[in-house]
Amino acid sequence: MIKLSNRLNEIASFINKEDIIIDIGCDHALLDIYLVNKYKNICYASDINKNELKGAKQNIKKYDVEDKIILKHKDGLVLENTLINTIVIAGLGFNNIIKILSNKDVKKINKIIVQSNSHPEIIRRFMVRSGYYLNKEK
Repeated sequence: MIKLSNRLNEIASFINKEDIIIDIGCDHALLDIYLVNKYKNICYASDINKNELKGAKQNIKKYDVEDKIILKHKDGLVLENTLINTIVIAGLGFNNIIKILSNKDVKKINKIIVQSNSHPEIIRRFMVRSGYYLNKEK
């Protein structure tokens, strides 16, 4: 099994076996690889950075999970006729996270996991004002 950093381990602790995930800002898809190995989840891994996706593709092949992780080269949210019920937005700045959370399609999602590199208090305030229910926080 792939070894995760403490930060990614905390994020993974919020995921359940029934979740169908989109990981926005997936970097090298380590979280996604971990999740599909642990739960057999389907993951959509999305990043705007082509170099990160190149690394993600190599890791996905290395861990033999090509049939479980779908890569998307996109900026922000990618729902496109999927059954996604969980969004992971991790490692991004607060402005990008707020931009993603402002998308009306996000309100259709059951679970949103947010980990910001900056100003979590601004994101928390935005989410509360926007009608999001904050269930757990670490």
